[in-house]
Amino acid sequence: MNVKRAIGAAWFALAAMLAGPAPAQSLDAIERYKADLAETCRDADLGALVLHEGFETRKDLTGDGIPDVILSQHSAVCERAASVFCGSGGCNIAIFRATGGGYENIFEILTQSFELTDVEGKPVIYLGMHGTNCGGSGADPCEKFFTWNGTKFVEFR
Repeated sequence: MNVKRAIGAAWFALAAMLAGPAPAQSLDAIERYKADLAETCRDADLGALVLHEGFETRKDLTGDGIPDVILSQHSAVCERAASVFCGSGGCNIAIFRATGGGYENIFEILTQSFELTDVEGKPVIYLGMHGTNCGGSGADPCEKFFTWNGTKFVEFR
C-alpha cells in the first residue's frame, strides 16, 4: 500500500512539474510578452527590463470600438544594454486585440519606425522599414501601410 502511495505521489509531482507554474498560465498575452522581454534581459545578465515612454500605445485599430494595445520594442531596453531588442532592420512592434478574457497578439512585425494614422476614415499603421522589405537594399527607403480587414492586418494601398 505504501508503494502505491509513493508511486501516486511521484506521478502527481511529475504532473505538477510538467504543468509549470500556475501564475504564468494565468497571464494574458500582453503580460506574457512583457515577461518574455524581462526574461531576455535577465538571461543575458543585462539587468532589469526598462520600458520607456512610447512602449505601450492604445488605439482602436480593428474597428470594434475597443482600444487595441500596441507594444513597441523601440522603447524597451535592458538596464545594461540599450540595443538588445533592435538591430539594423529595426525593432518589433506587436498589436494585441481585446478578447473576452484579456488580449491576444494579432500582429507582429519588424520595423524601423511606425505611426498610427487614419486614411479615409480607417485606422492605418504606417511602417518605415528596412529597404529589403521593398526589394531594395537596407538603406533604401521602404514604406508600408497596414489596415485591419475584419480578420487580419493587410497591406493598404
